[in-house]
Amino acid sequence: MACTPNIILIRWAVSAVGLAAASTLVVFGFIHFRDGLANDAAIPVPVSMVAHSKLPKAAYRAAADALANANSRDGEAMIYRAEAELRAGANTADVISLVRRGLTLAPASARGWTLLSEALMVSDKDGASRALSQALILAPEDYFLIGAHLSEAAQLWGELDQDTRRLALAQMRLMWQETKLREFFFDFAQTRENQVLIRQAFENEEIRDINRWLMRESRQRERANAR
Repeated sequence: MACTPNIILIRWAVSAVGLAAASTLVVFGFIHFRDGLANDAAIPVPVSMVAHSKLPKAAYRAAADALANANSRDGEAMIYRAEAELRAGANTADVISLVRRGLTLAPASARGWTLLSEALMVSDKDGASRALSQALILAPEDYFLIGAHLSEAAQLWGELDQDTRRLALAQMRLMWQETKLREFFFDFAQTRENQVLIRQAFENEEIRDINRWLMRESRQRERANAR
């Protein structure tokens, strides 16, 4: 049976849609493949940044260069690149610009808001406090960010609103109560600025328990280092 013009048109349209869908998959597949290569080239630095393990500046520089090749629409990759740039000693203004671009693409990234707060700390305390507030709202119990959140909260305490203070104090208590985080608690408690935050978060009796634990932990570490 001969095809009418309408049937031919329908078949052509279906074929065109199929071809467009396939082309779209190929394009997106290439983008993610390229993005994956860039992210893989940056490993293990992003993993170390998540765990807050310090690496040589050269390692951060290499990671930042690798992540520069990631998909320009990948906000998370851009945020990791900004963090690597910051750790490598890049210009803070450039880091702020980069992390803001990343947050435009990934606005729910608590890590991005945490990084923005750190980057703004010196030049814009009000902006830093607002960024930290957003980070705490998005990730009130994130174990990987808790150290950064509390360190920033201690430095910005006078700038924080009551809700942000409440969230920060809740994280302070979580760091003490959660056994897996006690190691970070010991390190956190070593600075006077952070000790002020600890006193804000706990009652007197709890402070006494914390002091006793800190003394025991300190002796244990001294003995371990002496071996």
